[in-house]
Amino acid sequence: MANYKDEVIKHHDKYAKSYNRCSEWRINLLKKYSTKNSVLLDIGCGNGNFAIPISPFVKKVYGIDFCKEMLKELDIRKSAKNIDNIETHFLDITTNKMPVKNVDMVYSFSTLYYISEIETAIKQIYDILKPKGGTAILEFGNKYSIENYWSKRYGVPQFNININYIKEYMVNAGFQVVDMLHFQLIPEFFDKDVPVNNNVLKHFAFRVVFVVKKL
Repeated sequence: MANYKDEVIKHHDKYAKSYNRCSEWRINLLKKYSTKNSVLLDIGCGNGNFAIPISPFVKKVYGIDFCKEMLKELDIRKSAKNIDNIETHFLDITTNKMPVKNVDMVYSFSTLYYISEIETAIKQIYDILKPKGGTAILEFGNKYSIENYWSKRYGVPQFNININYIKEYMVNAGFQVVDMLHFQLIPEFFDKDVPVNNNVLKHFAFRVVFVVKKL
């Protein structure tokens, strides 16, 4: 792994037991685009903040992460709740072969802006999804947001991007953009996941969630 990933791992493993952020709107979004028979892949699953609450509503969730302590905590939490349809793997979306193909949905929250090789990740996501209709729900960090500058205080690398570039890249990769959701106009400490609906202010929102389908 690249050196920057060592810093990301060190930062996140410190919070493996204490991190408990699960936004209801994210879970509702996963429910909207999945069914009881859906197989999902969670990229950057962490300690299960999204894999665990969505698991009762789908057939299977595969969780991948390159933070071992986070995965250990997810395994502890799913065992405590007797959840048997979550399978975890210590993997990096940019360098490793994925444990499954032809999944109904790939999703990733609060993760992709910690990866510099974003084009590689998108190609992997496209290949993992089932043909014609597989859905991806992907959250990116906007480089033109206040949070992009504020995040330098955290001491962990972030790779926030030009949202127009990533939209064009995904279209060229074979995705249809179904929806774009914008959140967090000011740093997370102040407003967390407040939606941004103003068409001008959207350009400065930090969190941009794409819903795309594989053509």
